[in-house]
Amino acid sequence: MKLHPTALRACALSAALFTAAPLLSVQTATAQSSPLTAEYAQTLQNIENTKLRIARTELFISQQGERIAELRTLIADAPATNAEIEAMLPKALTQVERMINSDAPFLIEMRRNRLFKLKEDFANPEFSPADKYRRLLSVLKIELEYGQSIDYYEGDRPLNDNEQPIMVGETEEVKDDDGVVTVKPVIDPVTGEQRMIPEQGYYIHYGRLALDYLNLDATSARRWNGDTKSWDELSASDLVNVRRAVRMARGETAQAVIAVEVKAPG
Repeated sequence: MKLHPTALRACALSAALFTAAPLLSVQTATAQSSPLTAEYAQTLQNIENTKLRIARTELFISQQGERIAELRTLIADAPATNAEIEAMLPKALTQVERMINSDAPFLIEMRRNRLFKLKEDFANPEFSPADKYRRLLSVLKIELEYGQSIDYYEGDRPLNDNEQPIMVGETEEVKDDDGVVTVKPVIDPVTGEQRMIPEQGYYIHYGRLALDYLNLDATSARRWNGDTKSWDELSASDLVNVRRAVRMARGETAQAVIAVEVKAPG
């Protein structure tokens, strides 16, 4: 029996559809399983991340527990520590006072005022031993820095016992309209004459080794004598070194080596 061409084409199409059906089913199953596999992998990764965070948290809690134990120990020992500090403070204050009073008298008023304030703080019941100890360390730090620098400041001429101040005419700098600065005497409105004031100059201390004084016109200088607790007049050769030291301290000349006479203790 012969089939019509149209029937042959229909049979061929049916066979092709039946053959392709299994392939379509496999592809669909694969497409459906891919999202599930990715989701499963992400879930595993999330579990691992969670485990890591838990481990870190446990480590942090363990460290905090150790720190809390240390703080509890410190708190338990605090009364004994405070008692030791309280017993040490008066002795330390006496040492600071002795050091300032026996030292060269540079910036002496400022240093004594600082010591007086420290005594007030020590007598204040509102300050804890730790507060007093911090204030003591602050004063000691300042005193330590004095011994490590060369510095200067201005002041009246130093006087020994029974000495009278040297009076000099007071002057002032006046700038005209052209910016030219001239020095003019200061006139006393009562007497109509130039006002007289004690001689002034520069104090320069070389750490704690020496303390010198140089008057403003750099014509005379004095040095503190720690043995006699008085001021000695300096020679012309020493005057040159003091002038150089003052210019260096004021930043008017480059740093250089300075010769200073230093007496050994005793």
